[in-house]
This record gives sequence, structure tokens and C-alpha cells, in this order.
Amino acid sequence: MRTDRLETFTDRAEEVALFDSDLLRGRDPEKPWPLLPILTFIAPGGSGKSTLIEHLIERCSVDGKPALPYARLDFTVPGTPTDLLPILMLLRDQLQLHSDEYDEHLPFPRFDLGALIAQAATKALSEITPDNVRQSLSTDKKLFDSLLAGGSTLGFLVPFIPAVLAGVKMAGQIPAVQDTVQRILSHLEDSTDWKWYRTKLRLSVMMGMDDVLLHLYELSLRGRPEREELVNEWLPAAFAADLYGALVEATIPKAWTKVANVVIFLDGFEALQSASSTTAMQLLRGLAIEPRKQGQTDPLLLVIGSRDPLPGMTEDNANR
Repeated sequence: MRTDRLETFTDRAEEVALFDSDLLRGRDPEKPWPLLPILTFIAPGGSGKSTLIEHLIERCSVDGKPALPYARLDFTVPGTPTDLLPILMLLRDQLQLHSDEYDEHLPFPRFDLGALIAQAATKALSEITPDNVRQSLSTDKKLFDSLLAGGSTLGFLVPFIPAVLAGVKMAGQIPAVQDTVQRILSHLEDSTDWKWYRTKLRLSVMMGMDDVLLHLYELSLRGRPEREELVNEWLPAAFAADLYGALVEATIPKAWTKVANVVIFLDGFEALQSASSTTAMQLLRGLAIEPRKQGQTDPLLLVIGSRDPLPGMTEDNANR
């Protein structure tokens, strides 16, 4: 049925042309990046917004293979997250699913570390005993080695992070697990951009990764006001910085090319606004507004389908 709908897709030439002109055109990597718009399709239910988005997604691929990294969330689908952190995590996972012609994937070295700590910070390190550390890190060494070597996701480390950081604070007290602690720390140092957080938190340049991670963990504990700042401001900023760093700042991008855009489709956006207007605004601000307030353009195009105007959009603007 989906294929039939797309084959008979008509009467959206202007919208498709807008998408093509801003997203799929070639760009000169030696020139400044253009400021990409937020393409917003506002219309009542049943007017074809989702079909239009499906059609635009088809145009992101050539011969069935993605020509650029993209992600899609439909907030009207049950189970789609409406909290900011899981939304960003799902977008990150979808974007990293797509590989370029050399089978390379977008890296997220800043966001992955912050999201890892935010998920792991469930109890204060002072509450973790040496026995807790031994029990948590008693996993077979070969299994840890295979996990650390296989894949780019850090998600499997979430249950171990409190024990690892508690082990750092107890250095020398638990010799049996210090090798595991050091291997995990080395993996984090190689696969993340922990120095970004040192700058963001305005910490001393003399602080090493161990101290930065300990500080970040304590700030991320549930109930601390700093956690709200981490989730609502730092992690969206880290997400945007990863995209900018991968596709704009890198002399030779690790994945895709300097003329590649990232496109994020947010369908049924009115459902997110209804569930949490604050989260809806934080998502838009973090992805599209904050980087540009600092005078930066970015390689991200947002395409939004909604029954309701976006935050700050007047009814007159929506009608146009």
C-alpha cells in the first residue's frame, strides 16, 4: 500500500522542489555553508503530510541506498519517546544506521559520552562499596574485550559506569578489577570527546579524563538541578556539535563528504507539543536555533509535519 501511495503521489511539486533545492543540490565545500531552513508542513489530519514525508524520504536514496544520513520520528506512533534524551538517542541511532559508500558511519563522540553518563548516574558514588564494584566488574575479561572491540555504541557500558567511576575513586583498594577499570577508561578516552565537556563545564585544563567523568557523573545524578541543564542544553548542543564536527570542521570527514546534509523528519509534531510543549521547544532550540545564534550554520535540515503551528509561529504565518 505504501508503494502504491508513493507511485500515485501528485500535487506537491512546490514542496518537493523546495526540499530538493535546499537538500539535494551540490554544494561547493570551499564556500560557507548555507543556512538551511526548517521546512514545516502544517495542515489538518488526512491532508497527506505523512505521505509527503515518505516521498521525500524516498528522494534521500539512490538505487535503494541512502545518499545521505537521515532519521524519521512520528510522534503519533505509540511508543515514540516524548522525553528529550530518548528522542535524541533514537535520532542518533537512526542517523548512524546509514553508511556512506565506504561503509563509514557518522560518529557521535560528544553526545555518546554525555548520554552514557546521564543514563548511568542512578546513585551517588559514595553509596557504592568495594564489594559492589567487584560484583559489577566481575564479567569475564574475554567478554569485555569482545564488547569493547565490537561496534561503536557505548550503550552496553551503562550498567558498568557507576562501578568503573567508583573504582577510580577507590584506586588501589580493589586490585582485582583495576585492569577492567583501565580498559574501559581507555576505550572511553579513544571513542569519546571528553575534553568538550571539560570546556563546557569550565573546568581546569589540568583535569584529566578521570576527574572530568567523575564531575560529570555527580552533576548528572537525578534530583540535582545540573542534570536538567545537562539533558536540556548540553546534550542537544553535543548532538549538534557532533554533526558540525563530522561534516563541516573535519578536513576529511570520517563519514560522508563535506557536501552532505543530514535531514531529520519529525512527523506528527503536534503530538509531541501536546505531550510536552517544553520538550518540543527544547528539541527545536537545541537542533536548529542555538548553533545559529552563535553565528554558525550547520549541515542539518529539519522537515516537520504538524497539525498545529510550531512554538512561536502565528496563525497568519502558518497559513502562509
